[in-house]
Amino acid sequence: MTNWPTIPSTFPELSTVLAAGLILGLGATAVAVALGRGGLRSSITVVAICNSSEQVLRAAIARLLRQAGFLDMMVFPQVSYGEFLKTSDRKLFWSFNAKRADMVIIAADYRPVAVVEYQGSGHWGRTRRDGRDAERRDTLKRRVLARAGLPLIEVPARWNESDLRKQLEVAFSAREKL
Repeated sequence: MTNWPTIPSTFPELSTVLAAGLILGLGATAVAVALGRGGLRSSITVVAICNSSEQVLRAAIARLLRQAGFLDMMVFPQVSYGEFLKTSDRKLFWSFNAKRADMVIIAADYRPVAVVEYQGSGHWGRTRRDGRDAERRDTLKRRVLARAGLPLIEVPARWNESDLRKQLEVAFSAREKL
């Protein structure tokens, strides 16, 4: 039988966090250190994973896929590149692992068939440095996806369904036309 540490009930949040940390295999010291860095004193807010313009784009892509007869395809938002791309080259993997795709078009077997990057109003940032950083990230994503053979659909901030349909047609050129 495991002897669980006793925590005074005057700190129920600490009790819950410590118990969760211990269940996950973290030592009490690691949990305490994490909490000491602001843990319970900082607020955490739940937000939508897509902003309103991304939601509109996602809905349009899903609608165009359905209209084209791709009824088994799904559009997943905010997917880490490391979740759908693998390599034995550790340095290469860590260069893209934490990058996120705005959307990934997924087949019924959950394999990605295309990646969508939306260059919305906030994509380029506010400064020249932000813009250069965005371009570096975009270049890395383009290279990694090309190397993996996965189509990339880059959608500008101002898009329309006709242009989006054309981009999907190009991405799916190996499949039936949209």
